[in-house]
Amino acid sequence: GPRSRFGGFETDGDLAFGADHIAVLSRFKRGELYDSRKIDDLRKALVATGLFSTVSVEPKQTGTDAGAGDATEYATIYVKQDAGPPRTIGGTLGYGTGEGFTIDASWTHRNMFPPEGALIARGVAGTKEQGAGVTFRRSNAGRRDRTFELVAEALRSDYDAYNALTGRLAAQWRYASTPIWQKRLTYAFGAELLGTAERNWDFRLGRNNRTTYYVAGLNGQLGIDFSNDLLDPTRGFKVTLTAQPEGSL
Repeated sequence: GPRSRFGGFETDGDLAFGADHIAVLSRFKRGELYDSRKIDDLRKALVATGLFSTVSVEPKQTGTDAGAGDATEYATIYVKQDAGPPRTIGGTLGYGTGEGFTIDASWTHRNMFPPEGALIARGVAGTKEQGAGVTFRRSNAGRRDRTFELVAEALRSDYDAYNALTGRLAAQWRYASTPIWQKRLTYAFGAELLGTAERNWDFRLGRNNRTTYYVAGLNGQLGIDFSNDLLDPTRGFKVTLTAQPEGSL
């Protein structure tokens, strides 16, 4: 076809999300010279969401001059979607001499809050531990490979050494490298609140003592990656700085 520049996006089929979110996943801007490698990259990013049975990406001629003065025209990027099953059920059954029997089950809807807003429910039933938790996760949140996660959990533990009732709330933003796109700069930051009521055996008094703890913490991570390959580096360097200040009552 004619020499072209990237134009807008069109999509149809059984949609997992719309054209606006497809633009978030792309690594090119309107008006850039057409490059088929960037189309392949977009297709891989769409597949990596896990939301499609099939998905295809191809350019469509528009016949509209791009106005760059070099006889190029805009090419519309057409995405054909076929959304796959969004739900996953998982579970494990185990036994440990210190923990007894444990059943761990989870239910995930990867696109309950489009685009890419997942809801994950998890439950644990065991001899020594019982608990439940819910997680909201927004993948590619306004930017490719940036994730927002919000977690709420409750857990009851009953061991020979102690028993505890624990609640946890946590939130985090992170921007990470993937095998598709290695980043030079990555980051993560978040906050966590933890409350736990614990009963420990007091050997001096010969009885259980109940104590309640509250912990608030922040966490941050900054990474710089100048290696030549994410999975099989042979030269370059990586530096990661982590900070986790906490306060307790």
